[in-house]
Amino acid sequence: MEIVKTQTELNVMNYERLLIKAIKNSNLTLLNDLIHSNFMFLHPTGQVLNKKMYVELFKRKQIFVDWLTTSDYIINKVDDVITVSVLIKSTWEFHDQKNNGSFRYLRTWKQNGESMQLISISCVQIKQ
Repeated sequence: MEIVKTQTELNVMNYERLLIKAIKNSNLTLLNDLIHSNFMFLHPTGQVLNKKMYVELFKRKQIFVDWLTTSDYIINKVDDVITVSVLIKSTWEFHDQKNNGSFRYLRTWKQNGESMQLISISCVQIKQ
């Protein structure tokens, strides 16, 4: 079990849990609230998605997460930006094709007063 040391870490972990919940449940309202309007997602294929493109994947049910687990969090704060590195193992369907794998995500959150919004995600697949 990981020990959380600071209020910043507690706050960002709460937002991380909300994001995972939104992804698992394809919760469009929560995704829209959590993701900044200038969001960028760098997919392992090299494709870059903006907020609209990312949320559309869930809206059109082009992606469905069957199972997802997180571990090995590393958190770094610089001014009002919090970077989270996390290992994710999951199974999902993309365009009705089943997939599974392990990925290292790097997510960047921008702190705005008491709230945070996700401004970027980068992801690489971990070969096992």
